[in-house]
Amino acid sequence: MTNDKSNKELDKSTLRITPFNMILRQILVVNAYGDKSLSDEILLQDELFYNTVSQLNFSKDSSEVRQLLSYLFELTGEPDSYLVEEILLDFVIGKGCTECSKTICEDAFGKHPTFADMMRHPWFEHLMNHPAQTEPYNPLSPFVRNDAFYWRNFHFPLFYHLQEGNSLALEVLEHLAAKGDILSMERVSLYYFDKCQFSKAFLLFKALHEKMQTTEWYDWAIKQEITNKLAHLYTYGLGVEQNLDKGAQYYKELENGYCWGNRAQYQLGRMAEKRHNYIEAMWYYRKNIDSREYGKYSFYRRDKPKDLFPLRLEIAFRQMKKKLNPIVDCLTLATCQKCNDMVLQLKVMMNAIVTIDWGDGETESVKWKVDDWGQVRHSYQSPGYYCITIKTDEENVLTGFHIVSHKAICSIDVSGCKGLTHLLCPNQMLKQMSLSTTEYLSVLDVHGNRLQRIILRKNPLLTIVDCSNNPLQKIEAVKHPPFSLMCIRKTRLGTKAKRRFHEIVRLNAGRLLSEDFVNQLTEPLLPTLLFYIKNSTWEDVLACLQQKNEDSKVNNNSTVLHRVYALLKAYRHVTPCPYKNGFMWVRGTWVFIAHKFKTKRTGQIVESSQALEQEFYLYERPWSMILGTPVKAWDNRLPFMMLPQHPNAYYAAMCLYNMVNNEKEMKKHKIPKIVYGKETF
Repeated sequence: MTNDKSNKELDKSTLRITPFNMILRQILVVNAYGDKSLSDEILLQDELFYNTVSQLNFSKDSSEVRQLLSYLFELTGEPDSYLVEEILLDFVIGKGCTECSKTICEDAFGKHPTFADMMRHPWFEHLMNHPAQTEPYNPLSPFVRNDAFYWRNFHFPLFYHLQEGNSLALEVLEHLAAKGDILSMERVSLYYFDKCQFSKAFLLFKALHEKMQTTEWYDWAIKQEITNKLAHLYTYGLGVEQNLDKGAQYYKELENGYCWGNRAQYQLGRMAEKRHNYIEAMWYYRKNIDSREYGKYSFYRRDKPKDLFPLRLEIAFRQMKKKLNPIVDCLTLATCQKCNDMVLQLKVMMNAIVTIDWGDGETESVKWKVDDWGQVRHSYQSPGYYCITIKTDEENVLTGFHIVSHKAICSIDVSGCKGLTHLLCPNQMLKQMSLSTTEYLSVLDVHGNRLQRIILRKNPLLTIVDCSNNPLQKIEAVKHPPFSLMCIRKTRLGTKAKRRFHEIVRLNAGRLLSEDFVNQLTEPLLPTLLFYIKNSTWEDVLACLQQKNEDSKVNNNSTVLHRVYALLKAYRHVTPCPYKNGFMWVRGTWVFIAHKFKTKRTGQIVESSQALEQEFYLYERPWSMILGTPVKAWDNRLPFMMLPQHPNAYYAAMCLYNMVNNEKEMKKHKIPKIVYGKETF
């Protein structure tokens, strides 16, 4: 545009729209002389667009609006006029116009315009045929590519009006979609999907998916969303004949995706279940649960109440488990005196059904609504001796049992409750009990009974034990049990046994209790790192390192790791973690601090991997502190999932791998660090 032409156009000073004239003058000078950067031009164009639209839509002076609209029509068709055409398009389609503006708009077209009316106008035809609109989007900065700026300013107003239900905006986008514009195809297809017009949505999804295979796509997240929608339509037969194989084909494209991978795996499991391929379905469910960052409470929506996907995944997995493994939990009690009332507390996983046979011919069924403790009570019509049987509808969902009634039972059978984590039977008449099948048990309270011997060799996760006030003469446990809280007061244990347990508790940064104490609602304590090191062999540790680390650095440093492992195996001095409720979270080769806190909204205790102002680095802290810090797996491996537990060597290996980077501790213990086969400090 020449300078003479610019002056000629700017002679129309009768317009009283100061912002428009001022900004337009600056833009014309930029185009004529090129003495400003492109970024300045774009900023000016932005201001011009919004100011002009505002003047057109909200001015109360009809003559002023008519003059400005006439002036804009005269500018259409110029080489740099696409901004003006976008202003006109937003004015025509928009619903924010005043009555004055609507009248002027109808005068310009003869009536309120339809899509056919707009097609007859040169400004609209020129806008639709703009070369930038047909080009694939290039992921470069808008300051580099004009089409990026064009896409931002042209499509967004159309998308906004489409969401508002504007039929004219829909026709414009459909016109662009028919010409192959990717952005328009994507928006129109999602619009039809939301409006349940699945036939139209399917055709656009199909065409868009084929186009994306040959076009440089601008947004991988949108690509995954389109593929997910297409798989959904095939799976449920919406807008197209149902085809599970086709749906599975598209879901497999998303299986390893960042945004939709977890949901794709869930859907693949559901589809395999519909085809009665239960083994494949269970494999997908396990893979989904084990690969995602689902904490224990994420399934119960305490920290994210609106996210139902973890809940659906849990329900699907447990339904499959019932089909493949119809075993149920079973716990039996025998009363020792004529009972009038029986009070029990149970901790059952959500959605499980508990059936209690009270032994007098009455049966009670309760569906557990939350994963928490709940109390059940039964009053007998006549005092007597009864046998109480507690069963669930699936295996490993009864996680806690507490008998509240005083001196009520003389025997208990928990062999059918493999998922039990809390067993609380205080002040009863028990002479013996077997815990060989409860491998997940972490809290045991049997104080005030008649036990002479307790065998805990099959309970490697037991951290809280109260066996006081028993004629106890022997406790058989694993070689290095993770006891952190223990009460052995008023027992017949010898001095040697008491010293041994005192040393065990001290190494686990715990304490011996002088009084009867166990809170039945206390969450199980986590074993310290020292426990996992002492309960693993070097061969197992090295195998875990080689499995989790494909880097050859592991093999080069195996000698150093072996020396550190041997040193820590014999370590006796430990320092508790300085952070309240702090523990190390192990996830693959990553080890970092986490903590528990109460949410302000619900007051529930949740876990977080963000230490806020507290940070814990294994390569900066003394080894004595690291050894005294509890360790936990990132993976959510609850008993009901039927997933293999991480071995003790896994936690030891991952922490050990990070500890060798602590150069201060390596020098302190005179352990050479091997780098590329050479020993150095």
